[in-house]
Amino acid sequence: MASLIPIPRRLIPDRINTTLDVRRNLADAHIGDITLFYSIDTQALVGDDDAAPLSKLKKSLQVDQTVTMRSRITATLVDVRTGFIYLQTQTDLSETLPGWIWTRQDSANHAHENVERKAFHALVGEISRHWRDVITPLAWRP
Repeated sequence: MASLIPIPRRLIPDRINTTLDVRRNLADAHIGDITLFYSIDTQALVGDDDAAPLSKLKKSLQVDQTVTMRSRITATLVDVRTGFIYLQTQTDLSETLPGWIWTRQDSANHAHENVERKAFHALVGEISRHWRDVITPLAWRP
């Protein structure tokens, strides 16, 4: 791997229907060979129930209750030119937090970002474990 760069905003279409919409721009600009597409889904749960919006949650949450933050990140490594999928993986992370965190917006935001950050780091570890399997078929051999 020669380098790792974020995709410049100017190369991301305003509307994305498929990965081809992004891949075409990257291939035309000769930005890279493989791109990582990922999505993050994070939910807050009180007990076994999906939590209501934060404004309602703050009013009904008891101090002694806990909130479980669940974050799932799904990722796909795609060949920019051909659309070949080299790797699909996902990570799931849960963290149980005390209910009082949800009484302040900045604390709730921090908890939300923290669980997503940990899930993303786990995703990077997962990709790293499979990286040799991804690049070995691409290696040039004389």
